[in-house]
Amino acid sequence: MTISKTQVFTAESNGAQMTATIDRCAWMHPAYGLQLTVKMGNSCPGTLNNKALRFELATIEDIQQMLKGIRVVACKECAEPVFDPATVLVNGQGKCFPCVMKELDAELEESTRLDADDIAQRDAKYKKEGCTHRVEAWVHPASGDDWRVSFWIIDPTDEAIQEILRKETSQVLDDYTLFKL
Repeated sequence: MTISKTQVFTAESNGAQMTATIDRCAWMHPAYGLQLTVKMGNSCPGTLNNKALRFELATIEDIQQMLKGIRVVACKECAEPVFDPATVLVNGQGKCFPCVMKELDAELEESTRLDADDIAQRDAKYKKEGCTHRVEAWVHPASGDDWRVSFWIIDPTDEAIQEILRKETSQVLDDYTLFKL
């Protein structure tokens, strides 16, 4: 029996229920092969791909066979069921989504703290040198990616800041924030 683009499939592994849907790339790009997104509880979503099997030739039995190869393991942090990264392409590295997010939040918090410490040290240094303000600005060049710049200045005016941004090749001259030291 053939499959449809919107069909949802279910399977079970080690008592954990999962669902699978067909990714658009499977039917939009005929040479891509059959690709599924699989989801289960708090596990990070995963991907299964059979490059040799074209969407228009795939059957329900083919998908069931792909799903049979999925193994479920315990999250390395909390023991919740997650996809075994050896059987499903997944970003979780053997961890559930809440544990991955907890780890990422901690990394972001530490990075933010380090950035704030660095800015505070630089603000103090430039204040001792006589600067009165820090400018945080975005440079928007005529082409390519934008980038962020920081500079310290004495009694800034809009014209002085805009001149610095012009020298940085920015096409937008008012995308900045001023901080009093």
